[in-house]
Amino acid sequence: MNPLDQLRDIHQPPPPPWWPPGPGWWLLVVLILCMLLAAGWWSYRRYRQRAYRRSALVELAQLAARGEEYDIQTLLALVRRTARAGNTESPWPALPAAALLERLDQSSGGRLSQALQTEGTSLAELAQDQYRPEGSEQLAKGSVLRQWCAWWIRHHRQEDLC
Repeated sequence: MNPLDQLRDIHQPPPPPWWPPGPGWWLLVVLILCMLLAAGWWSYRRYRQRAYRRSALVELAQLAARGEEYDIQTLLALVRRTARAGNTESPWPALPAAALLERLDQSSGGRLSQALQTEGTSLAELAQDQYRPEGSEQLAKGSVLRQWCAWWIRHHRQEDLC
């Protein structure tokens, strides 16, 4: 009898099961869950920190619905309240109208004054217009200011409020 005839073929082990996964996969799942929790927490914090912006935009929309959107004093008061809500130590609420409009113009990169120049006015004239009786010119200027107030509420940085 030939001893080689008694040899059997090599048996392959069964393929590894897909469950339970190896320790590397468990670590990856835990890492992904931690990242999702951190992103959710960050998003929630950011949502809560921006609540004052949303309420200011709602108030601006309510002013527009009541037809008070062109009242310059009301718009500047809204900007002051928004600045105070964004940073309680902000000097913006104490600024006179001309200085506040100057800060708004700086925040917009000079685009507010450019938009007012297309209406044929300047920041200083707009600051003085709040004390004049309402007229068609003031309505056009107030409309430009309302648009830029809405832009500022959406885009200002809290660091700029100091």
